[in-house]
Amino acid sequence: MKLHTVRTDPKTNKVEGKDREYFSVLNSTTLAALQRIELRHAGLSWGTKQAIRALGYGASAKVGMKFRTAWWQKEPFGIKKGGISHTDLPLRVCVYPSHNIEANEGPDKWDPEKPAVLLCSYTWGQDAQRIGSLCSNNTAHDDKELKRLIIHELARLHAREEFPFEKLVEHLEEQYVDHHGYDWYRDEYMSEIIKPNSFGQFYLVGEAASSYHAWIIGALESIIRVVYIIFQGLQNGNPEFEAYSIVLDLLKPAPTDKNKKYEFEDIGKPLKRGSAIPTGLPFYPLPEEIPTTQFYRTESAPLTDNPTDEAKLDNVEMTYGAALAVLSLIESFFELGLDKQ
Repeated sequence: MKLHTVRTDPKTNKVEGKDREYFSVLNSTTLAALQRIELRHAGLSWGTKQAIRALGYGASAKVGMKFRTAWWQKEPFGIKKGGISHTDLPLRVCVYPSHNIEANEGPDKWDPEKPAVLLCSYTWGQDAQRIGSLCSNNTAHDDKELKRLIIHELARLHAREEFPFEKLVEHLEEQYVDHHGYDWYRDEYMSEIIKPNSFGQFYLVGEAASSYHAWIIGALESIIRVVYIIFQGLQNGNPEFEAYSIVLDLLKPAPTDKNKKYEFEDIGKPLKRGSAIPTGLPFYPLPEEIPTTQFYRTESAPLTDNPTDEAKLDNVEMTYGAALAVLSLIESFFELGLDKQ
């Protein structure tokens, strides 16, 4: 990949430009600074360009619930104005809507018996990561634990003598219609910020391109992620080259029995449930952005880093990192219009 750098000599004010060729380029600037760098010919995918423009830095999560009635506006609760409740419960902040309230609608049109939506939880930072871990892509079907938690915490927040906790839980269960949880980490652009670009030659690293924003560990883990993806791509192109395998082996978990130290021959074997955390591997575990398996993977299917194996062999699936590397190459191919040449 070619980079063109421009430097102004502080003594002579002379502007000098240089072109340099690199195998891969890792960009660690902030997203704000990255917007000021000339990237027209960098081969960025459309999704990555949108991510640079649209992503903020703080993790956040929101959970909204639709109820059969605006129960919080009725007695004994009487919350008839918009506002927020702060709590040390996991939902942290509950936001009451300022629309469809008596003050705006008037006593003649206002009807708390109509279905209404409540922003039950608004969190950010570490609290958002905890709530977000319960959010599902198939919201309202797969995240039953999120629904249970929010209803129980709403009941704790609003319980009173006239409406004790157990009774209020039952009431909210009856009132419940639907819900939706939004997790920043599952934002459509979050996955784009960690993808390879320009045929696997341009990568965004640093805490901005990590699930651990504003933390040094986030910046370090983003580098591990990029190295892992680079070598997955290299190994796919030359699976017989031993050096690539050695690097990838160092980045993989190794199974160990309890109190047993890491052995080199253990590398690459499946991690047994309930076994001790592997010791001796310098980068274990892999960053949160690089799970071992793809989503919706068949649990019993063996894994491979080679796309040819997945295509030719029955019931074999690619690892997440290998699949991401291949997908990014295909996206770059179409993004740059090479399919039309």
